[in-house]
Amino acid sequence: MLIQYLSIVILVFQTCLASPFSLKPKITDGKDATPGEFPYQISIHSEDKSLDIPFHHSCGGSILNEYYVLTAAHCVNFVREFKVFAGKHHIFRNEDTQQKVEIEKIIIHPQYKREFSTQYDIALLKLKTPLIFNKRVSAVTLPQRNEIRTGNAVLSGWGSVSKIFNVQLPEVLQKATVPLLDNQSCLKKLPNSIKTKFYDTQICTAFEEISVCFGDSGGPLVQLENNTYVQIGIVSWGFYPCGIKGLPSVYTRVASYVDWINDIINVDDYLY
Repeated sequence: MLIQYLSIVILVFQTCLASPFSLKPKITDGKDATPGEFPYQISIHSEDKSLDIPFHHSCGGSILNEYYVLTAAHCVNFVREFKVFAGKHHIFRNEDTQQKVEIEKIIIHPQYKREFSTQYDIALLKLKTPLIFNKRVSAVTLPQRNEIRTGNAVLSGWGSVSKIFNVQLPEVLQKATVPLLDNQSCLKKLPNSIKTKFYDTQICTAFEEISVCFGDSGGPLVQLENNTYVQIGIVSWGFYPCGIKGLPSVYTRVASYVDWINDIINVDDYLY
């Protein structure tokens, strides 16, 4: 995730994370998810041959249908090779339930700026071959266009669980329940130097020492509605070190981009 160091806006190198430089997002103080609890959750693995960095978990994402995955733009706005893994629970081992798929096309929101940016932090990945849906692999549901959500939400990911200046990815998928903040409450919690990086098309959460961290970027923030997971946010940025009490985590508000998402997916559905 894009992460910021305390109240100072800086670019920080993200070892084994989403992008070479950015603001920062792990789930600190989360707990182990149950295998298959979040079947829409995927892991994006990246490889940088120029730096001799092999494939590794770098970001999260969510399944929209058999051919499309939703993630953050900052996860895929640089030159690397990417693969999508669905049906995973243990991030460091091969599993019988996992499906590895190549990416055919990366579609970044046209208004996203490829330099340091927090707005329009959303992207779609079109897969070369379809995912096979089952109990461990299935789609999340999109929210209604421009709706505003309140209450609690559920965050999931394989982001770092360290609260100091190192990266420590968990063995298994983590989860946490976090309260949503309205935008005015979020702005009050943000340092003055950061307020200009927060927009109406974003969502905040803040609770105790739970936060997003390195490796959670692009992952889903959801609410359970009529036994269906509705994705309301995409992990975008936060503060470093992770888990600083009282400071919010920030997400791209999915409801602000439902039309853009559906326009792309529906055109491809027609073509196929």
